[in-house]
Amino acid sequence: MKIKTAFSIILAVFLVASLTYLIYREIDQRKEKSNITSKDHIANEPNWDINNDIIEKASDNMSNDNEANNDNSSQKPIENNFKVVTYLFHKTHRCPSCNTIEDLTTKTLNKYFSAELQKKELEFISINVDEPQNRHYIEDYQLFTISLVIALYDGNREEKWQNLDKVWVYLNDQEKFSQYIMTSIKSYLSESGIE
Repeated sequence: MKIKTAFSIILAVFLVASLTYLIYREIDQRKEKSNITSKDHIANEPNWDINNDIIEKASDNMSNDNEANNDNSSQKPIENNFKVVTYLFHKTHRCPSCNTIEDLTTKTLNKYFSAELQKKELEFISINVDEPQNRHYIEDYQLFTISLVIALYDGNREEKWQNLDKVWVYLNDQEKFSQYIMTSIKSYLSESGIE
């Protein structure tokens, strides 16, 4: 009984220490982010340059769209700008489970979605959230551990995303792991009109 009590106390201390550390990091990151944002804002404020190339392209696209609307005989097929991105968010120091998640994800994507990967309709991106430029993902996707996230994009605009948190549940069952990922990605591809 004493071993259980001691283990419970150690576990509670570890939990409190972990939460304290995470809260401290979050506060520190928010301070750092607000400092960077305010410095960037001040540094960039006088530079109100307008990119004329973008304006010209937008103007050309508008005139092309107007011409297309007036000429019904030469209708172009609508381009599908949707894509699905599978993100693996990890830290610099990776545990065996984290490496297994990446390995199983890569195998699943290559097995079931090789055509979509080749056409860039589906992408797999591994991101180290310990790198300063990637820390914003922790808040963006509400990450608290190593995570696999799928996101649906229309062009550059993210439409929706989902944290596939059951990868941890299926970690030791490759078939269930693959089925879980495959089903989730197929749903996103189907919604986008890709599949």
